Amino acid sequence: MGGRLSRALARRLGRGRLREHLPAEVDGECVFCRIVTGRGEASVVAESDRAVAFLDLQPVTPGHVLVVPRAHAAGLADVEDVDGAAVWSLARRVGAGLRAAGLADGVNLLLADGA
Repeated sequence: MGGRLSRALARRLGRGRLREHLPAEVDGECVFCRIVTGRGEASVVAESDRAVAFLDLQPVTPGHVLVVPRAHAAGLADVEDVDGAAVWSLARRVGAGLRAAGLADGVNLLLADGA
């Protein structure tokens, strides 16, 4: 199933062009850290003491929201358990809000870790 998803994304976004649209850093700083601290462009939809949820600037689907930990993590192995739990909890809250508002019939959760 992962292979089908990868091929579908490659077709939709154009092979090799994805990184051009997802900058990891802005002026040498993690783009998510900039958003979490309020110095990056984002429409925050929900937050907790350990996680922030915001609208994707280039949504793939209606209601496309990113949920990230407040603490910087270069990859999944760097996320503390308490922060991972906070991200999951906030994602559930956002999903419930989308459903309650009639903006989504279901929720897809995707973890992007590495290349």
